[in-house]
Amino acid sequence: YGVHFVRPDGSDLHRWAAELPGTQEHPDWSPDGQQLVIDSVDGADVRDLWIADADGTDARRLIDCEGTCKGVDEPAWSPDGASIAFQRIVVSEVGSLTSTLEILDVATETTRVVLTMPIRQALLAPRWAPDGRRLVVEVVRLPEDGYLVDPDGGAIGIVDLDAAQPAVE
Repeated sequence: YGVHFVRPDGSDLHRWAAELPGTQEHPDWSPDGQQLVIDSVDGADVRDLWIADADGTDARRLIDCEGTCKGVDEPAWSPDGASIAFQRIVVSEVGSLTSTLEILDVATETTRVVLTMPIRQALLAPRWAPDGRRLVVEVVRLPEDGYLVDPDGGAIGIVDLDAAQPAVE
């Protein structure tokens, strides 16, 4: 389990050489093919975002999920390479789940919350449109407000990043 490479003909299957803590998941290539962004799951099942060169060197943590944060997950590079979209899950002390769609500015490593999902909904797997102005996302419906609850429904939606108040359409 983890990030592996293989040649187009199926030969030379090998693990990515990055030395990161935990288990790496959900890789996405930078548009220039020089770097990967991934989420790494630690022993407490908390997910952080990391970036590294394609050969595994120069790895650094972009987002350290701490406190009530349970995960920053499923990152996706923007077509121009300037931003990375991802989802964040935060769980309050009473177990209430908050799911957000966020975008990280690669140059400054600052993030902005694009939208916060309503209670009992979680946003997953943001992916960029080729024009860089929209994201396609999966929205899952949860039968109760809580973490580690299996979804009871879902849909695919579009988020217009140019909208005054982005929402899932």
